[in-house]
Amino acid sequence: MSSTLKGLVKAARPHQWSKNLLLFVSITAAHQLFNFGALINVVIAFASLSLMASATYMINDLLDLDADRAHPRKRKRPFASGAVSIADDIKAIIVLALVAIGLAALLPPFFAVLLAVYVATTLAYSFRLKRAALADVITLAGLYTLRIVIGTAAAGIPISTWLLAFSMFCFITLAIAKRCAELTGTQVDPNAKIAGRGYYGADIEVLAGMGSASSFCASLVLCIYTSQPYVLTRYSSPALLWLLCSVMLYILNRILILARRGHMDDDPIIFCVRDRITLKLLAVSAVIVVAAALVHLPVDLIANV
Repeated sequence: MSSTLKGLVKAARPHQWSKNLLLFVSITAAHQLFNFGALINVVIAFASLSLMASATYMINDLLDLDADRAHPRKRKRPFASGAVSIADDIKAIIVLALVAIGLAALLPPFFAVLLAVYVATTLAYSFRLKRAALADVITLAGLYTLRIVIGTAAAGIPISTWLLAFSMFCFITLAIAKRCAELTGTQVDPNAKIAGRGYYGADIEVLAGMGSASSFCASLVLCIYTSQPYVLTRYSSPALLWLLCSVMLYILNRILILARRGHMDDDPIIFCVRDRITLKLLAVSAVIVVAAALVHLPVDLIANV
C-alpha cells in the first residue's frame, strides 16, 4: 500500500465508524433486531453514513489545518503533517460521497433526507459551530442523536420520544467530555483561548459541571420511562430497568472524570468502544434489559420496588 493511500485511509478515520453503530439502537430498543428486512436496511444505512462521514472528516481536516497544526496530537494527521496532498484529498472526498449516495438510493427516501441533514449539520459545525462555545456541544449531541433517527428511518419503524430525550442528554454529556478532554490536553493558560474553539482554559470546570448535570437528566428520563404503563407491554419486569439508572450515571460521570484528568482521548464514543470497564458495564446493562424483558417478578416485589 502506497504512503498516499495509507494517509487517505487514516484521514477517512474508519475507526470512527464505530459511532455509527448508534443506527442499531432504535431497532434494538423496539425489539426488531430479528426483523431481517429492517436489519439489512440498517446495515446498508451504516455503510452509507460511514462513507459519507469519512468524506466530511476529510473536509473538516482541510478547514481545520491551522488549528490542527497547533495541536500537540492533531498535527500528526495526514493533511496537517503534509503526508497527503490537498488534491488527493478532494478526489477521495468525491469518491466516498458518490458511493454513499448510491447506497442511500437503495433505502427509503426519508433516509436520503436525513443523510443530507447530517452532511449539512456536519459542514455547519466544521465551518462555524465548532468555534461557538456551547453551540458546539449541542450540535455534537444532535449529530449523535441524529444517527439514532437515521437508523430508525432506514428500518422503517417509529422512534420513541423517550429514547430521543434520553439519548440527547447522554450525548450532551459525552460531547462535553470531548471538549473537556481537548481543554485538558492543550494545557493552556486558564485565561487563554483554545485555538480553533470558543473556550478558554478556565471554562473546563463549568463544562464538567454541565456534563454531570446532563447525565442526571438522562437518568431521570430513564426513571420516568420505567414507570409508564405501556412499558409493561414490552417488559415482564420493568422495575428491573431501574438498575440501569445507576449504571448509566456511573458510566457517564466516569467518562467526565477521566476526561478531566486527561486520561481519555477527545472522542468519548471511541473511548467507550475500547475501554474494558465501559464495555463490561454495557454488558451488564444488556443483561439487565434482557432480564427485564424475560424474567417475571412477583407483583408484590414490583410494587415494593
